[in-house]
Amino acid sequence: MGLFDPLVVSSLLILASGSSVACEIPQPTKIDINPRSKQIRLNTSKTLDEIQKYEMDTVNPHSFGGQTYTQGFTRGAVEVLPSVELGFQEINRNGDTCVWYNKISVDIVLDPEIILAKEVDGDTCMRKAVYDHEMKHVQVDRVVLNNYAQKVGGAIYEALESRGYIVGPISTLRVKELRGRMEKTIFQIVSNETKKMEVERLNAQQAIDTVEEYERVAAQCPNFVKRFH
Repeated sequence: MGLFDPLVVSSLLILASGSSVACEIPQPTKIDINPRSKQIRLNTSKTLDEIQKYEMDTVNPHSFGGQTYTQGFTRGAVEVLPSVELGFQEINRNGDTCVWYNKISVDIVLDPEIILAKEVDGDTCMRKAVYDHEMKHVQVDRVVLNNYAQKVGGAIYEALESRGYIVGPISTLRVKELRGRMEKTIFQIVSNETKKMEVERLNAQQAIDTVEEYERVAAQCPNFVKRFH
């Protein structure tokens, strides 16, 4: 897979409809979940000694008496950006108003960076071995984010199926308050699903960093290992 291979996904698009006794939603609510990845950034500015100072998210698989030397690692920041677009319509002279979800969007953006030590980058064999390992972390993030996109879309859909997509008629004086509550509901759903995603993501990343995997990487370039250990 190329260095700048983008995340290939299909956006999740859900059309939902609903109505109250006096209010009719003019068109189905659109729930659009958009996971995507920025280009992978490669950072080779740090030495082996400098890299050891970074704290890793995953737990060292070796025993307490074991010794490891980090040769590279991956940072994959994830930004989740929900937005809510509401529709409004006054239905009588009293100013009674119908309010509905017009569109709900959630952008999920992965920003992956692979850090390789200068010494690793300068060794053809170890550069490939470590880079290929770190790409496993990027790929896992992509899988987890795609799963999360499906889950958050489904959670929003289920919540609005039970709560409704349209509210009213209500006094115009209450529209601002209601708007805040409707938006907050979506943001809370997204936040709750994001917390679940972070746990899933950490567990998936931990599954890559095993003793066997570290030994497999080192075995590909024994001359490099002897030189720096």
